[in-house]
Amino acid sequence: MERGIHAPRRSRQPAAGPAEHRGTGPAARGREGRRYAWGEAFDPSRCNSFETHVRGPTPVGVLPGGDTPQGLADMSGNAFEWTGSLYRPYPYVAGDGRENADDGQGQRVARGGSWLGNRHYARCAYRLSLDPGFRDVNIGFRVLCVAPIP
Repeated sequence: MERGIHAPRRSRQPAAGPAEHRGTGPAARGREGRRYAWGEAFDPSRCNSFETHVRGPTPVGVLPGGDTPQGLADMSGNAFEWTGSLYRPYPYVAGDGRENADDGQGQRVARGGSWLGNRHYARCAYRLSLDPGFRDVNIGFRVLCVAPIP
């Protein structure tokens, strides 16, 4: 059985990343439209951003005061997270081609802020537009494992 990036997949979602409308920004903002994952006011003790002075990524959950009301951790700061969405202007329109996984040429969206950026980048609404081949020390993926329900 093949394993790793060449293994057959049941779904393209893990390889492509979440669509922007299901990813870091909307999950962090919630229905309330929060500015930061935890609320409106910036607080460096709630996320790993430049103001926190950690100067590197931390394990998920180190700053629990920054969790969303729903319990999602590290949605603001720590590392920008790739999405599978092509960068397009707001408002979000799913049918405008931004969710075309076959378009390998377009700029992709990364969200969430990082330890290297200041509070401006940790806002839920902030999006980066990056070339799909771009790599850096402050950009990664959010990994999700769904266990079967017995």
